[in-house]
Amino acid sequence: MPKPEDVAALMAQRAEAVNNSDQGAYLATVWPSDEVLMKEEDNLIRSSSALGIKDYSAKAGTPSHHRDGVTAEVTQSYTLDGVPRQCAYEAKFVSEGGKLYYAGPAFLLLQSDRVKIYYAEGGGELAQKTLETETAVLDAMKTRLDFVPQDFISVKQYADQQVFLQSVKLDLPDWVAGWQEYGEAIKTRAGAFPVETGDFWRMLNHETTHLMVSELSNDNASYWIQEGLAGVFQHTLSDPGLPNMAKEETGQEFTPYAEQKGISLERLSGADVRKYYATSRAFAAFLLDTYGWGKVRQALEYMKKYPLIPVTGAEKIPESNTRTDEAIKAILGLDTDDAFQQAFDEWLDGMKG
Repeated sequence: MPKPEDVAALMAQRAEAVNNSDQGAYLATVWPSDEVLMKEEDNLIRSSSALGIKDYSAKAGTPSHHRDGVTAEVTQSYTLDGVPRQCAYEAKFVSEGGKLYYAGPAFLLLQSDRVKIYYAEGGGELAQKTLETETAVLDAMKTRLDFVPQDFISVKQYADQQVFLQSVKLDLPDWVAGWQEYGEAIKTRAGAFPVETGDFWRMLNHETTHLMVSELSNDNASYWIQEGLAGVFQHTLSDPGLPNMAKEETGQEFTPYAEQKGISLERLSGADVRKYYATSRAFAAFLLDTYGWGKVRQALEYMKKYPLIPVTGAEKIPESNTRTDEAIKAILGLDTDDAFQQAFDEWLDGMKG
């Protein structure tokens, strides 16, 4: 078992790397055999570097043997926009090739032939329900959308909201309760969506749709179309009789298309968040109603010809907008923002009757 000072030194190296925006030094602490964790940590340190955090601290308690490895309680803290943030969680550490590595939260694992659920101590019942629900989501996607993921679906469930948020980005807004970034696991806060309600299915459906759109487009699809398709399919996959957009929803105020494309959802709060989701869903419903899933999928797959930009969706909004515009022009014939807006407005007028 590693000595307490070895674990402390590793966490100090991680903290120094965050404060110095040193991506290489930070990733050198991460267990290289876990590719998903490595991608998650890569996205976290890169996005954190833009924040200019200088007081990040990560300290570990006394390590102990626990199931399949060594764990220690980690407490991390930092200040963002003048507000102190802190969380604590049980972390796992792995020795490989004579070197000690950080291996993420000390999750337990429940898996099938298609789905892996990583969950915290005491979360076994929820993990089982998540496994069953995610399997049903995948079955629905295969039947209705002819989509099968390339690899396992991984879902990580965090017992604490701040641990969940800070595992994604150090500046992720508090309203977020589910997350999926290309190459990462689906992440959720356990209990945020009660399993006895349809919200639980919709959340997993929503996040799995993000994975689908990323796989089909080589992660080149616009942020708005990601959220739009996820917003539609989280409802319609569970109930094929539902319209892509209900008539009573058409009376909302929607952001103009040219403006919507440039908005960063992660910078919004309150009513602006709701308006962004509603607008994105309306645009996606328009495309699906007008052209059908087959054509929309073809537009997504058109983007596979572009190389992957290996950063988060929020970091490449201009590039993904350009690539999505090209696909919409080539496959759907909408060659300008004005043409898209005009066609959408006509569709919306027809929906209102």
